[in-house]
Amino acid sequence: MKKLLILIMSLVVCFFSVTAADNHANDLVAIKAKKIVTVSGKSIDNGTILIKGNKIQTVGQSSDVPVPEGYKVYDYPDSVVYPGIINAMSSLGISGISRHRESNDNREVGKFNPQISTFTAFYPWSNLIPNTRDFGTLITLSAPSGGLISGKAVLVSLDGWVPEDMILEKEAAMIMKIPEVSWWASEKQKKIQKERIAKEKKELREFISKAYKYYLRSTSSKAPGPDADIFNPKFEAMKDLWKKRLPVIISAQSEEDIKYAIQLGKEFKLNLVLSDVYDGEKVLKEIKASGYPVILGSMYSRNREWEDGCDKVFRLPALLAREGISFAFSVSRAATAFDLPIHAGRAAAYGLSQEDAVKALTLYPAKILGIEEYGCIEEGKIANLVIASGNILETSTVVKDVFIKGKRITAKSFFQREYQRAKHKISGESE
Repeated sequence: MKKLLILIMSLVVCFFSVTAADNHANDLVAIKAKKIVTVSGKSIDNGTILIKGNKIQTVGQSSDVPVPEGYKVYDYPDSVVYPGIINAMSSLGISGISRHRESNDNREVGKFNPQISTFTAFYPWSNLIPNTRDFGTLITLSAPSGGLISGKAVLVSLDGWVPEDMILEKEAAMIMKIPEVSWWASEKQKKIQKERIAKEKKELREFISKAYKYYLRSTSSKAPGPDADIFNPKFEAMKDLWKKRLPVIISAQSEEDIKYAIQLGKEFKLNLVLSDVYDGEKVLKEIKASGYPVILGSMYSRNREWEDGCDKVFRLPALLAREGISFAFSVSRAATAFDLPIHAGRAAAYGLSQEDAVKALTLYPAKILGIEEYGCIEEGKIANLVIASGNILETSTVVKDVFIKGKRITAKSFFQREYQRAKHKISGESE
């Protein structure tokens, strides 16, 4: 009886999820605003966006884009429309209160876990999801951590009842990490760590090498060798790195480690994306020559050496932009993922142009993650939109509304609920 009840409830949830999606398939929406930041082209003053279903039909000045009959009009005369922000690397949906292991499902034991899929752990009812969404982030790459090969990340849209509703790419990238020496450790500890890390780097290379040979054997027309028929689930999971050109996002912090990551990418023909790159300014030429894009970590990180200067982390985005290196911003910590636009704003205060800062939140991560139907406002693109009171990079800006796949999202975050509660308290109204 209990199993039957669970089955019925599951079917009901699936039914309403599909019905809700179908109900919005032919919705006609018009959005008018003071300014539209298209990102892929020039910004439009006093603009209108026409949306059918989940796609943008037309965008232009209101004088050139009349609203046909039957469209529901949303008018924002004092607001700016941006494409939905994309967090290129996060633990959103798989981690909660960091000090409690039970609320964190973002890391597994062991050094090599390519077979692990983040999708199986993703929790769509996390309170951190609406909090993040209400600050303009509408898509996130939810990625595991831990070990040398952490597993496969899932790319999700931040709206839906169940994980299946939210998925854009079930297996979007393989996550790897080159271990680093703790910068705060004593000299004695650093020496011990360096010996361990040198060994682990060799282990990482050896594992990738074996997985590559395993893949080549599986595609070879030659007679199988003595080891060809041995099934290895970890190597099977690695096949997509070459078979489907699955992106490999590899964290590398030091100058030496960034060079090592590039070497691994070239040697094993990986579709590589560099992440974190604390010492990136020391190897700008190497990164540019490699052609690999970069996913930056938190802009709140402190400098590790006195000689680095207090602005080392803040000035790196401008240096990457100057060299023509494609990069995206990210906030890995789920609890502070909502703050992503302000990270880009901090980079803009240290030499990065406002235009490039917004692109690194929208257009660039869309290209890096292979979802080019998102990331800008133009005809034929998915209608992921953020309605802001002003410059999205500034802390004083308020996000008034968001549209995900053409649908206006009205669910309230913790911050909004508390604001309304305080507002009613002050005014004397009942909640």
